[in-house]
Amino acid sequence: MKTRIGFVAVLALSIMLAAGTFAEEDVDEGAQPDAPKPPAAESLLPPSLDDIIAEEGKPQPARETPKTQPAKPDTHPAKLDAATAATGRVDTAAVAPQPARPGVPRVAVLPFVNSVGQRGAAETVTRISAPTLVDKLVSTGKVDVIERGRLDAVLEEVQFAKSGLVDAGTAVSMGKLLGATHIVTGDVRQVSRDRQIIKAYNVESIKDAYHVVVLVRVIDAASGRVVSSHKAEKTREEIVTKYNEKQEGDIVTPLAEQAFEGVIGDIVKAMVPEKKDVKTYVFLVNSAPEGADVEIDGVFEGNCPLETEVEAGIRLVRVTLPGYEVWEQKVRVRADARRPIVARLRPKPETTTTDVNVTINKP
Repeated sequence: MKTRIGFVAVLALSIMLAAGTFAEEDVDEGAQPDAPKPPAAESLLPPSLDDIIAEEGKPQPARETPKTQPAKPDTHPAKLDAATAATGRVDTAAVAPQPARPGVPRVAVLPFVNSVGQRGAAETVTRISAPTLVDKLVSTGKVDVIERGRLDAVLEEVQFAKSGLVDAGTAVSMGKLLGATHIVTGDVRQVSRDRQIIKAYNVESIKDAYHVVVLVRVIDAASGRVVSSHKAEKTREEIVTKYNEKQEGDIVTPLAEQAFEGVIGDIVKAMVPEKKDVKTYVFLVNSAPEGADVEIDGVFEGNCPLETEVEAGIRLVRVTLPGYEVWEQKVRVRADARRPIVARLRPKPETTTTDVNVTINKP
């Protein structure tokens, strides 16, 4: 009720203001006929109910959405492979070649092959194998991976067979074109599921055992020789009911990633042999008399008194001096062996010569 009274009051005020405006216009007869009317008079009036209804019925103009700059393509090789795993192709113009790091192997990871001959989960594992392996190789920081765009162009140039088999000649050609030191190939050997129905307490469950096997080969691009072969294998069991079964792809994808995680260290080691942590210790050799030559494991090290560093273990020490007998001994080098080895040389025995005249009388 109060709303209606307020609306009637507003409407009456609008009529009064409008009447006053019209009266002012009638009195001012001397004004120029073309004089513009004040535009603000009408805008000061509160809208009537009919105007409100009519305004709501009009179509509203479309709002302009703010324009955003297109995102720049990410040229990181691992992200490129992950983003293009479904199609296997990228825009080569968007891929910039990475600068080579001196002394670091450059690796080309070829698309994997489905040797299972089945679709579904096997195709999923085949499609994600190469991008997954690239991600893990990059994360080690010990190798450089050839960009996917350059790799696709070279595969097309050398007419890479769909079988995925790489012979020695093809490997050498690809290595030269890509500037790669190693080529990694692989094929999916097994993607299986063993299902077992379990009944307990009147509840029926499903036990699925998934098994993934992928064979990975590392090829030396200079010689085309297979330097190592690795079996990435993983098994996982899932217990579900018929109401919450999972898609096979959701299970075999992380299973394949875990399988590669188990062999990535050996794959890198085949391309980057680990340096042994060799410990050396100070080794002291003296001779009496001084100035003798010292050889350790057949290598001349210097003259006595000698201070050098050698690897721990048993070493063959040989000390020689003209006029003296050879001193030779096997010595165990240890961390606490700070006392010098003293080679006491013995003079060679003197030799005397005697002239003997022999007369032979013939009979």
